[in-house]
Amino acid sequence: MSLRMKLQVLTAAAAAVCATVGAAAPSGAAAEPTADFTANVNGKVVDGKVVTGTLSGKPLEEFTMAVGYYANGRWSQTGPFSVTIAVPWGFTLKQPTFSNPAQQCNVAPGGRQVTCYYAGFSRLGEGAGSIFVPVEVSSDALPGVTVEGQVAVVYAADNNPTNNTQNFKINVV
Repeated sequence: MSLRMKLQVLTAAAAAVCATVGAAAPSGAAAEPTADFTANVNGKVVDGKVVTGTLSGKPLEEFTMAVGYYANGRWSQTGPFSVTIAVPWGFTLKQPTFSNPAQQCNVAPGGRQVTCYYAGFSRLGEGAGSIFVPVEVSSDALPGVTVEGQVAVVYAADNNPTNNTQNFKINVV
């Protein structure tokens, strides 16, 4: 975790504690309400439906990964947040599509990471969505190998940042 991210987490935690006990939030604390964000890989899209389980792909094949995110908590709105998906060498992520449109989505050079930015939600019930990410398997990917990727959501006022990152597996078949 980067120093900047640790500072964001600590500042958000301090703001949440102060809000709980009725004290003023420290200077520089996140102004948006707290919520608990989570993200995970829901499965692979096959014939327009999400099939749960371990992801798999063949060299030179492209498949679509379904990534879900959800905000829950006691507050009525959330502030800006981002969802980042990363894969190891041998896989390339392409421009995703969404169930809730992102403000901006960037595929990093080399295609091994994609980050989608959202403005937030006005009600927590709106805080769920999916990102559908095409994944291309390189011709160099070795069949029989299982690799690990990662999905993470970043929200400055998250009251439980320990559940914001999930590793997932991709089997090369």
